[in-house]
Amino acid sequence: MASHTSSFWKSPNALVQEEREMNLTSPQEEMSHLSGTFATATDSEQDNHLHLQDVAVIIPTYNAGSEFELLRDSLIATGLKPNQVLVLDSESKDQTHEIAMKAGFRVETIPARNFRHGKSRQFAASFVPQAKILVFMTQDAMLANAGAIPNLVSAFDDPTVGAAFGRQLPRKGAGAIERHGRLFNYPDSSYVRVYEDRERVGFRAIFFSNSFSAYRRDAFDAAGGFDPEVIIGEDSTMAAKLQASGWKTAYCSEAKVIHSHDFNFSQTLSRYFDTGVYHARKPELIDIYGGAGVKAANL
Repeated sequence: MASHTSSFWKSPNALVQEEREMNLTSPQEEMSHLSGTFATATDSEQDNHLHLQDVAVIIPTYNAGSEFELLRDSLIATGLKPNQVLVLDSESKDQTHEIAMKAGFRVETIPARNFRHGKSRQFAASFVPQAKILVFMTQDAMLANAGAIPNLVSAFDDPTVGAAFGRQLPRKGAGAIERHGRLFNYPDSSYVRVYEDRERVGFRAIFFSNSFSAYRRDAFDAAGGFDPEVIIGEDSTMAAKLQASGWKTAYCSEAKVIHSHDFNFSQTLSRYFDTGVYHARKPELIDIYGGAGVKAANL
């Protein structure tokens, strides 16, 4: 299991410079080469990922906008068949539903007022019982290249991995604070977490993101699926359940999406409030893993 030096005390500028020194591809470069990369993906590359045919991709949507067409095209370019993509739409008022249907994706609709992060994703999973690997994405997470999903599901070549999530790169034009969040939370080195890591890294042991994630279906079902009651944090809650059951969770830096937000003050405040409510409703996680800042220097 890889160990990592914490970025916790580094400034945003230092992290951006560190990224450049590591010769990482910038989000701008990733976006500019999207169509070319998808068009030149070879069959031999896809053949190296034996699990792709067992994948179902689940995307909750609401007024996804014109960028949803880019996500549509990038999903098909990975080698997935259209019927492997399930869109759970919350009564979009734009063309999201039509775009998905024309692509051949399966579309299920729920009332917008009924959407819950855990409950709705669990509901969506019930429509793809044949899938051995469940990949979850958000509508605004754009695949950085054709290998994003194959690289993510390759984590399951290790039979002890129950779930995996990918790297999120900042969007074009992201400011220093926005970039800092992505560089800190999504480093360029992959790692694996197990239950015992809580003693070393605290709550960070169950850091996980359903913006781009994958779950082994057997492990997912055995753990009882997503908690239907949580307003956010269904991904970290599942990671905790999997680790407690003996499964590993993996972070795959090679599986990349472009996904970040420039939250304003009220949006940031709302997110912090929801996070506080989540922790208050899940005191057992705090008891087991400690607070979010515990042992951060040991990451």
